[in-house]
Amino acid sequence: LNWESVGADGYRIYRYRPENGAYEVFKDVKVNSVINDDLLPAYSCAFRIKAYKIVDGKRVYSEYSSLFWALTLPDKVKKVTASNITSDSITLSWNSAQRIDSYKVYLVGDEEDILIYEGSDTSYVFDGALPFAEHSFYIIATATERSNYVESVPSDVLTVKTKAAVIKEFSASDITADSYKISWPEQPNAVGYNIYRLDAGEYTLISSVDVPFIEFTELENSKND
Repeated sequence: LNWESVGADGYRIYRYRPENGAYEVFKDVKVNSVINDDLLPAYSCAFRIKAYKIVDGKRVYSEYSSLFWALTLPDKVKKVTASNITSDSITLSWNSAQRIDSYKVYLVGDEEDILIYEGSDTSYVFDGALPFAEHSFYIIATATERSNYVESVPSDVLTVKTKAAVIKEFSASDITADSYKISWPEQPNAVGYNIYRLDAGEYTLISSVDVPFIEFTELENSKND
């Protein structure tokens, strides 16, 4: 707390704690500032001050100052985790914090971070993810009491990589007596593709390519793949 100096010999600070329902003498100081470091996160309490002068060895107090309400910052959001990761969605979860009003979930952007959720839940499904890409998130807790609004420091950043999209469409072309070409849509952020063939009820990896197609040549005419 800081206040304007009035040329006093000292100040007596009174603190009001809602759980006690009464004022208590918090501290006597000779300067126009004081630190209160025994409060809880997202905790609201009020202060008022009396200045005093020493007259004939005794303190002569002023009237009370106006009442000042203060609100501490919420605790940092902890244990941010990701689950149910698919090609286009990520479920985020985190530990609850005490005495907070809401959480803000931010997606880290190249130029500006984007607020993607604000609410009291301790989980959120982000369904705007890109396939096979990294997405980074952090969370802020907020608290409001009377006219005071405060935000916690950001949580640690969590970076999550989504899965590649499932290839649902492919086609055969350039078919001859002993060759053909298999093609599929190019997948965003993919750096390669593994091709599997079904043999005797099991899929076997037969090739890896870095383009969205593969050509099979010198095949037997009776072979069906």
